[in-house]
Parts: sequence; C-alpha cells; structure tokens
Amino acid sequence: MAKWWGPAGFQTPKESIDIDLRVGGRFNLCMVQINTGTEIWIQHEIIELVEPRLLVLRSEEQTDLRLSAMITRVQFDELDGKTKMTLYNGPYSKEMNHAISGWEQSFDKLGKLFK
Repeated sequence: MAKWWGPAGFQTPKESIDIDLRVGGRFNLCMVQINTGTEIWIQHEIIELVEPRLLVLRSEEQTDLRLSAMITRVQFDELDGKTKMTLYNGPYSKEMNHAISGWEQSFDKLGKLFK
C-alpha cells in the first residue's frame, strides 16, 4: 500500500499504515503531500469483511479537513481468469469532488506496479 496509496504528489509512509483486518478492526494510514509535508490521516472502522471478496469501511466526519462521514466498499470478483475490483466511496460533499481523481491517481500508481 505504501507504494501506491494516495494521489499524485502524495506518499504514504509504510510506518503510518495500521490495519487490523477484522470486523471492528481499524484501517488507518497517513498520506503526506510531498511538496508541503501536509499530513492527511485516513481513519476507518472495518464494518464488513468477507475474505477474499469484500471489504467495507466506515469513516467518521473530519471537520478540520472538510471530510464528511463516508462508506468505502471494495468488492473483488473473478472475471475471465482475472480479478475485477469494484469500488464505492461516498457520499461526497461538493468540497470532496477531488476524491474521485484521487482514487483514479492511486489506481494508476497501483497499475504501474503490475506492468
């Protein structure tokens, strides 16, 4: 995750990643903006887990960052011998419209690791 999590211009220090992979566990990490050093902590509770097919996370509202409470649902399905990942993250407020491009940039980084 340290190699791909976060949009362009951010890194995720390995030591900031703390995942307790169980229902009721935590999924926490810190994205650091490379140019400024600004830290953005991502903190979720794992509310559903069906290994290896489904992970559902819930975050609390973070008023200091203007982040609303959100649900993140990641589902993995086999499709023609490959893995299809379906992601839902939201709902987004108007201030959160950048989150979609952030996910896309993160997945671009992930894709490059498999080329």
